[in-house]
Amino acid sequence: MSRAGPGFLLIGAITLMMASGCAAAETPHPAREEQRSSAPNEPCNDLVDTRAAAPSPPGPTSSGGIYIGTGDTFFMGTQGRRWGDNVEFYAGAFHMKVGIHTLDSHPPRVSAIRSDGRATGTAEFAHDEAQRFPGTLPPGITFPTTGCWKVEARGTTGFATIEVNVQAPQPSPAS
Repeated sequence: MSRAGPGFLLIGAITLMMASGCAAAETPHPAREEQRSSAPNEPCNDLVDTRAAAPSPPGPTSSGGIYIGTGDTFFMGTQGRRWGDNVEFYAGAFHMKVGIHTLDSHPPRVSAIRSDGRATGTAEFAHDEAQRFPGTLPPGITFPTTGCWKVEARGTTGFATIEVNVQAPQPSPAS
């Protein structure tokens, strides 16, 4: 081994110790923490759009009603509205009900993930919904934060995906 070899090793070891010591001692910056807890400012297209409608609806449609999805799983929406229009804030979180039409004999798997991937929501079906197969189910979806959310329903032979723009509640004007 040459004389330069141990010197380089010593400098490398000191550099590594300094870098790991600095990283461990770093305190989170409040602005970075806030950024981690909210979705980035990016466009969120939550318009219920006929261009995304299923070419062959799996059931009857009402005035302005459309189905979005494939195979055995569809979200039901009203043309021209926004998916986020149905979101309400209560009990410390944001909640919505959305119609999911299934042609299967069991409910689809539903997931909700914020667009930045840093938060997940939950979806629940009521117990009495087991009698509605095939048919329309109104699961409750809970979002823990504001932001743009990708909500996906997966059935046996198909899936449906929508974006939901969850916004902070606006204060009511004083009467």
